[in-house]
Amino acid sequence: MDILIYGLPAGENRRYMEALLSTECQGRADIERVITAAKAAGYHSFRLASYDGAPPDFVKAINI
Repeated sequence: MDILIYGLPAGENRRYMEALLSTECQGRADIERVITAAKAAGYHSFRLASYDGAPPDFVKAINI
């Protein structure tokens, strides 16, 4: 399972403007390395998500 890291660029507060910073983190050390580098580049408000390689199930996302 991959860990995805998102963050907002400097001066940005709108959540929909998040940038995908990494898709290849496998553990805590990778996460810390990416976040440290992103903070140095001005990113803030980080969010983690996971991806198991399965395609999205859009039928479950739609409530009709």
